[in-house]
Amino acid sequence: LQYGNGSVRGAPYKLDTLSVGPLEFRDVSVSVNEADMNGSLLGMSFLKRFDSFEIKGRRLVLKQ
Repeated sequence: LQYGNGSVRGAPYKLDTLSVGPLEFRDVSVSVNEADMNGSLLGMSFLKRFDSFEIKGRRLVLKQ
């Protein structure tokens, strides 16, 4: 897999459901990788499910 800071080994996977706060999504394609990270990433393929999104300080605001 290619990321902004280089390549890393990973495997594709499909989640039955994914919850972000009170929102629940079905059949979400994800990638499980072995990168040394402190948290998870939401990629553009997921973010495009929303009408818009913006970053306010340390918060990601998603609008449906």
